[in-house]
Amino acid sequence: LSAGNLASDELRNLYETDGELTDSQVDRAAALIADAGGRDGTLSEARRHLEAALAAVDGTGLVPSAVGELVELARFVTDRDF
Repeated sequence: LSAGNLASDELRNLYETDGELTDSQVDRAAALIADAGGRDGTLSEARRHLEAALAAVDGTGLVPSAVGELVELARFVTDRDF
């Protein structure tokens, strides 16, 4: 919303709509978030947190198979694409 571009301005207007958004408004909001850079920024932040978490788990001395499962789960959660 603070990107200062047309997409963020339109998104702000959608959010200021009274009542619930229609399905088409929700679809438009998702597209605007991507256009304003929100999706890329969120993915970048998620990857940063993932790498910090993986580094923390790596030094815990946990059983290697448990670490492997945690890493697999963490990567699945952050890398999935719907």
